[in-house]
Amino acid sequence: MKAKLVDVFSAERFSGHGLTIFSDAEGLSAREMQALTREMRRFIHLRLPGR
Repeated sequence: MKAKLVDVFSAERFSGHGLTIFSDAEGLSAREMQALTREMRRFIHLRLPGR
């Protein structure tokens, strides 16, 4: 699974709050989402309209 790490709440690289984005999380099971939550300390699953 591909992930993108971005810095938010800052204009400088490697400062602010690191946020990991998984662009294709549709097929994850509840167990996999829980594992990601433990690893990343949080998990938010957004569903786009029509998907």
